[in-house]
Amino acid sequence: RSHAAFACVGAYTSAWLTLRPAMKGLLLPGLPEWLAQAHWPVLPAAVAGGLAASVLALLTGAAILRLSGIAASIATFAFLAMVNAIWSNWTTVTGGTSSVVGLTRYVTPWVALGWAGAAILVAALYAQSASGLALRASREDEVAAAASGIDRYRHRLLAYALSAFFCGAGGALAGHAIGVINPDAFYLSLTFLMLAMLVVGGIGSLSGAVVGVLAVTLAGEVLLRLEGGVSVAASTPTTA
Repeated sequence: RSHAAFACVGAYTSAWLTLRPAMKGLLLPGLPEWLAQAHWPVLPAAVAGGLAASVLALLTGAAILRLSGIAASIATFAFLAMVNAIWSNWTTVTGGTSSVVGLTRYVTPWVALGWAGAAILVAALYAQSASGLALRASREDEVAAAASGIDRYRHRLLAYALSAFFCGAGGALAGHAIGVINPDAFYLSLTFLMLAMLVVGGIGSLSGAVVGVLAVTLAGEVLLRLEGGVSVAASTPTTA
């Protein structure tokens, strides 16, 4: 539930690094001088956004991942709400609820597909690694895994940080796809969308997650087209 927060951190990190200094001076006057003068290429900025999200995941996950069940759900949602509240009110650094505009729009379908392919490849390699197998074993039988000497907390933290990296990079890509970012774009709507993708595809396998993403995305695109009306004979009924 907290991964939308990592996307927010990644998006704003990339914006801080790639926006022109003159634009940052106008929109974000509270940035530190070294950050206000930074003007990075978009690819390193996306990687930096992912790394910033990973560092935040390590810091917060050190506490959150010691919880389980309802307590863990509440903690992750609270973390998401905290990030949204901070980003929505830290006006001089994030622009607050006003959108940050002027981001370079470089993300094409092929760029997005390349990053998606990289994320799937890394996830597949991790699932077959020693850490991934240990994490899977602890999911299937936590008591037996602990008795076998598997440090469930350490492997969960590693997976959490790895997933946060791609969420942060994804947030950076989202910003550079539309050229505008806003804290509310990385809050409840995105969280529920990601949960819907997991529910549709299933959380037990990587292929299920991919199928869920494709199914929900395609359904959204179809409904968007239907919203404009469907031609029937010579007439075109539209939605109200």
